[in-house]
Amino acid sequence: MLLQFTVGNYRSFRDRTTFSLVAEPQERGHESTLLNSQKEAGINVVSLGVIYGANASGKSNLLRAINLLRRLVVDGVDPDSPIPVDRFLLSGTRLSDSEPTFLEIYFIKNNEMFCYGIECDVRFIWHEWLRSGKEDIPIFERRTNADGVVVVDNYDQLAERSEIKPERIQLVAEGTRPNKPFLTQANEQNVTFLRSIYSWMDASLSVRLTPTVNVNNAFETRSYEGEMLENLGDFLRKADTGIERVEVQEDPLDVDQLDDHDRNRIEKWLQDDDSANLTTFIGGRRVTVKRDAATGNVYRSRLRAIHSDSNDKGTALDWANESDGTRRMAELWQMIFISPKRGLTLFIDEMERSLHPELVRFLVEQWRVTPPPNSQLIFTTHNDNFLEDDLLRRDEVWFVSKNRGGASRMVSEVQFKLVEGVTRQRAYLDGMYGGVPNISDRRFHFVDRNQSPPMEGIGR
Repeated sequence: MLLQFTVGNYRSFRDRTTFSLVAEPQERGHESTLLNSQKEAGINVVSLGVIYGANASGKSNLLRAINLLRRLVVDGVDPDSPIPVDRFLLSGTRLSDSEPTFLEIYFIKNNEMFCYGIECDVRFIWHEWLRSGKEDIPIFERRTNADGVVVVDNYDQLAERSEIKPERIQLVAEGTRPNKPFLTQANEQNVTFLRSIYSWMDASLSVRLTPTVNVNNAFETRSYEGEMLENLGDFLRKADTGIERVEVQEDPLDVDQLDDHDRNRIEKWLQDDDSANLTTFIGGRRVTVKRDAATGNVYRSRLRAIHSDSNDKGTALDWANESDGTRRMAELWQMIFISPKRGLTLFIDEMERSLHPELVRFLVEQWRVTPPPNSQLIFTTHNDNFLEDDLLRRDEVWFVSKNRGGASRMVSEVQFKLVEGVTRQRAYLDGMYGGVPNISDRRFHFVDRNQSPPMEGIGR
């Protein structure tokens, strides 16, 4: 689970700024949803985080920074390719050109706290570190010199926990490119202790930056059956979508009738390995193709929604016919309530896109009632209705705003004192917390296009 993340000199974040999910001891409410990260350390962590801010305030940049760190570790960087980092560009002194981007994350894996961080620019990862526990015990520390040579030290713990000789660590360091994380290289070279750290970045940290809804999105092609289909139908029915239930229909697929490109792709799948379903495009639409092991027949699976109608018999519609909002709700349901059964920390940018505010609230309420075990949900939003009552703890709410120099800063709601007689929602909308647009002039000027403008050079 995630404890905190710090970013500096990245896009709109000039100074180092920390986003934390560690619960504040003085805050009350929703104690049952807190995550006890380390019983011996007594650290409680919130399972929900909500980030407010005006457009272009930097909310999405925080998620991009977290995603960048994850991508660097999981995907690495190709040889001789620049590191895809965008540093702060509005500094009058151009300090951003000489200082590296700073990315650091604290998280819990296997009941142990770790701190992993990187300092980099487009050329090199200059500094990289992994530490353990509240005492920040070094696991390894990597530096890259001006010639691009990677040096790793403070690795006694790494060698001991991986049960390998220190000479092996040196060999791995020598094979690490200056634009590649040592963590990634060591995982590839089977330095066993780092597998769990890499695994957490890969499988337990997820950032959804583009919540666009597409008819051909992956949701339609996933395998849903039994209880999962029942739960999805129940969820959509409660959300007042008009859907009573959802079902999967399998239609025979005549491979010989497909065009050459589609037919060749499916025939190759049948020859290579037809034990798993094939997700592909047929006629420009994304579909799931299955083969019956007993008969050898090939089928195309379709997700259909059964709508209530005036005859009480129900009308079946293909998933592609559903509204953007319905498809978005189903996609979010899958992201939030199905994927994180393994303990996911999930970031979603603008969760309310294509959704009515009450539906987003319904999603949050469902999270409060049945949160997936050891999972965290963090999302950006403009929906101030969440602040109306006690749906959110104050240590779950953060505000992002920019100063006059264009630099983003983040503050937690716990840093502000409650004002008697002023609701949290009113305080936010009045700008007491920041994170709202500062519109200097609300008068918009009307131009009469039927009136000719005065000609230049003619006296008035």
